[in-house]
Amino acid sequence: MILQRSRFRIYQIIGVVLLLQYFLFFHGSNFTPFRHYLGTAGPDSKSAATITASLVQFVPSPETKIHDLGTPETAIAGKLNTPATSTKPAGADSTSLPPCPPGLQNVVIGVKTGASEAESKIPALMTTSLRCAQHVILFSDLEQDIGPYHLHDSLDAVSPSITDNNPDFDLYFKQKELWETKKDISELAGIKHPENPDEVAAWTLDKYKFVHMLEKMWVMKPDMDWYVQIDGDTYVVMENLLLWLETLDPSKKSYMGSEVVIGDNSFAHGGSGSDVRARHTNGTAARWDVRAKKECCGDLVLSFALGDFGTGIQNVAPVINGERPWTVPFGTLNYDYWCKPAVTFHHVTAEDAAFLADIEMKRLRLKKSGPLTYTELFYEHLIPSLPAYRNNWDNQAFDQWLGGRQVIAGSFDVCAQLCYADEECLQYSYHNTTCTIAKFIRFGIERKADEDGMWRSGWNRDRIADWASRQPACDQVKFPGQRYMEYPEKIDP
Repeated sequence: MILQRSRFRIYQIIGVVLLLQYFLFFHGSNFTPFRHYLGTAGPDSKSAATITASLVQFVPSPETKIHDLGTPETAIAGKLNTPATSTKPAGADSTSLPPCPPGLQNVVIGVKTGASEAESKIPALMTTSLRCAQHVILFSDLEQDIGPYHLHDSLDAVSPSITDNNPDFDLYFKQKELWETKKDISELAGIKHPENPDEVAAWTLDKYKFVHMLEKMWVMKPDMDWYVQIDGDTYVVMENLLLWLETLDPSKKSYMGSEVVIGDNSFAHGGSGSDVRARHTNGTAARWDVRAKKECCGDLVLSFALGDFGTGIQNVAPVINGERPWTVPFGTLNYDYWCKPAVTFHHVTAEDAAFLADIEMKRLRLKKSGPLTYTELFYEHLIPSLPAYRNNWDNQAFDQWLGGRQVIAGSFDVCAQLCYADEECLQYSYHNTTCTIAKFIRFGIERKADEDGMWRSGWNRDRIADWASRQPACDQVKFPGQRYMEYPEKIDP
């Protein structure tokens, strides 16, 4: 008991320290929070298996609500043509917590994490994104307490016929043994799979969690309207989630998320969106464990389980989103983020979560109507921080999905000239004589110099201002399943 109280007190102190660091961080002179690269998963995540959020039971509603957001409060040209005096995102100052929005009493949120990462992710998530959530169930691969938060073992119902003599579960049993004897599993962090030294063992173990987690959510909180699955580093914009749920019918099943295709199989990213009526999985999780051993990803296995009930994927990206706030690409042909509401972000750090929570709290205090959109994020929180260029920075001008032209250049200045000579170039990056020019806009991440030299990035702010001035004003915003209309009306089933 004394140990538990001491641990709880330690987490209280850590929370205060994080809060103090956050204010220093966002109001100090240096801003360097960007530690995570796009597409680089955390220690307990792998490819599509743990990429974004999972939303359970989202379907179009017979009623539609359109939110009138008006025009941006500040002209984009004025913001971009003002010399950048700070490199920090323009977050809101929060000194007190506003009241939580209503409507969460029938929403269950399941959080999937791993024992080796839970301590670094769960406290930040619970005190920011999930501060107002009424029904949160934390799932891991080890039953343990982290401060005041209890984590359930999502794998305790897996049959011995699956776990015994299965190297995928070596880490699972080692964690349990160490926790029972030492209450410390830190020595297992980053341990490799015994049969595949290129894979982190926690990645492989993760794929067995998905179907069991959804089934346990239903058993522990039956007959709720909504079941939402996210990862431990997924941020849910809670007000947007509630605005979306208001437009949906919880009596109908569906499977919605950010679509991934492997071979002939389409499924929702594990953290982006897995949507089904949870009761349909009750009692069926165990029979998918054999399939999980054969497949790459747990969210793929979940899609097979849902497919058995006739539920296929409905792609709702980018409302369900796998990017961090700083890596959202604007001006791309793949996904049009402009005027879209943002329900999730992924790969968020503790600093990212504090930044997003600050935006949410500011909107609540100002009583802003309508959902937070990527456009608002662009105008109010990213563009004011956009310099002409930045050292030790990667704006990710090259992206395997979005494109980006790479050429050899003798210097960063030459790279800048190449961008300005290309009328479609909006940003560029330079590293080890490689110049990349891009037709989209992305703020990017900090990236320290390596053996090949410094990473440097630049933005053509005049062209970005011109591009933004030609975008729609977002007078109306809709969630997936809605139609643009002036007044709410019935939608044919």
